Amino acid sequence: MIDKQIFKLQGVRQVFLQLIFVSLISGILSIIQTVFLTDALVKIWLQRNSSAWFLSVLFFLFAFTSRQLINYFRDQVTNRFSSTQTSTLKKMIDQKLYEQGPDLLNEKGSGSLLTLDYEGIDQVKTYLQNILSRSSDMFVIPWIILIYVIYENWFSGLILFLVFPLIIFFMAILGIAAQKKSDQQYTGFELLNNHFVDSIRGLETLKMLGVSQRYGRSVVSVSENYRRKTMRVLRVAFTSSFALDFFTTLSIAIEAVMLGIALINGKVALTAALSVLIISPDYFLPLRQFGEDYHANLNGKNALHRIFVLLAKPAPVVAEMNDFIWSDHTSLTIKNLNFTYENAANKALTNVNFKLTAFSKIGIIGSSGSGKTTLLNLLAGFLQADSSENPSFILNGQRINGLNAHAWQRQIGYIPQDPYIFSASIAENIAFYRPESSLAEIKKISERVGLTNFLDQLPDGLNTRIGEAQRGISGGQMQRIALARTLLDQKRKILLFDEPTAHLDIESEYALKQTIQPLMKDHLVIFATHRLHWLEQMDWILVLKDGRLVEQGSLTDLKNADGEFSKLLAKMASERQLHESKND
Repeated sequence: MIDKQIFKLQGVRQVFLQLIFVSLISGILSIIQTVFLTDALVKIWLQRNSSAWFLSVLFFLFAFTSRQLINYFRDQVTNRFSSTQTSTLKKMIDQKLYEQGPDLLNEKGSGSLLTLDYEGIDQVKTYLQNILSRSSDMFVIPWIILIYVIYENWFSGLILFLVFPLIIFFMAILGIAAQKKSDQQYTGFELLNNHFVDSIRGLETLKMLGVSQRYGRSVVSVSENYRRKTMRVLRVAFTSSFALDFFTTLSIAIEAVMLGIALINGKVALTAALSVLIISPDYFLPLRQFGEDYHANLNGKNALHRIFVLLAKPAPVVAEMNDFIWSDHTSLTIKNLNFTYENAANKALTNVNFKLTAFSKIGIIGSSGSGKTTLLNLLAGFLQADSSENPSFILNGQRINGLNAHAWQRQIGYIPQDPYIFSASIAENIAFYRPESSLAEIKKISERVGLTNFLDQLPDGLNTRIGEAQRGISGGQMQRIALARTLLDQKRKILLFDEPTAHLDIESEYALKQTIQPLMKDHLVIFATHRLHWLEQMDWILVLKDGRLVEQGSLTDLKNADGEFSKLLAKMASERQLHESKND
């Protein structure tokens, strides 16, 4: 039950030794408590006066209170340790997510990582609170009590000694079944979260394509599958609890019968028989507590294992590149670019070759799943090309070994479909890349991206809190804030747009387009879109199909070529007419 990797946590061995010592004291106090309680009860049974049993009651209360204080101290130690460790683990997870980038999101799914980063951390905290204290109690207390019971009545001690491994055996069998069921449940939970989060994030697109109900049925199907797996886990949990209670109750009952017979025959004293019966439940208590928390601990153990697997992922190799500034004399040639997602059967991109020069405007077009976002993520350095295919990146005639270099990424501004808005003021959101920016600089860039009218309507202007539980904003305003955030850093001369107007209505898209067009000047712009009107502003167009660059050229040349681009235009026009007829 104890994951060996738990001993990788800093300070865990010292805490475990402290808890073993606490369990030792607790076990001794349990015996002292039993001895004086038994003495008091026997004297009361024999109708002695209060002076005969008063001190025994007093010592019993002292031992009982001391035991509660010891348990309180133990809880404080485990709570402090678990809080510290989970806080550290969460920071490490966030750092790993930042380090790995979109590649990890594509591999694991955003819902799965979100579950691990929040609910998984809570489960680990519960696991650390329970497993160390429960384990130390189970390793120490039963054996101290067993020695005492054997001293009082060896036959009762024999019963307890024989039953203990029997319970462990049945718990181990049920534990193996529980582990398997729990793994299946957690996998189903991750799948459910991925389906739910992806559906929520893409709800507007799903509605636009008319497939939202189909995705809704998919979520229902996955959630029903998860419910069935959860019920299987609960059946195993109830079975293990029944087995544990049955064997402990049976052993104490047998012990009571044997002690009763021995007491009648005068082979055991009343004090010894009563003390053995009183302390026997404490012998099984650590085991019962361990069993009661088993399934909660199992979830925490699974979450901790997944966290360690995530943290063990090697960091991407950062490419080496000298600092530079992209200018109208700069060029980047990309040859033999291939990329395959982990565990994917086919390549996401195959043998892509093109050239980026000066402050040109490059459009990327293709049907859904053609590889547009993957190509943008590779250009941003978020993903790494397949090294086995020997890709070539030639910057100003000099070969570099990749685009995930700090010098390259400092040149890039990335505007996705759904930019992230932090729970902060508008000014803080805009100044995210350059927190040292003055309010005058932020205000100036806000005017450039067309936020002036919006800000004038707000009582607090740039100081208005937005994001999460704060003030909501429209999709167009969100894109303008993301644009301002990128343009505030004047050194970023390469702008990557990943369908920034995909979720906007026609009016909002037109207004945003009028804002974006002038800002493209003196920038290398790479614009992935499925909106054809954007292509008129592009100098060069890349046409993707099934991960391959099937055509490239100017808009005029591609229209005249009557190739894949023309087919794509015809397909998009047909889909648009079908969508409009459905709406009518």
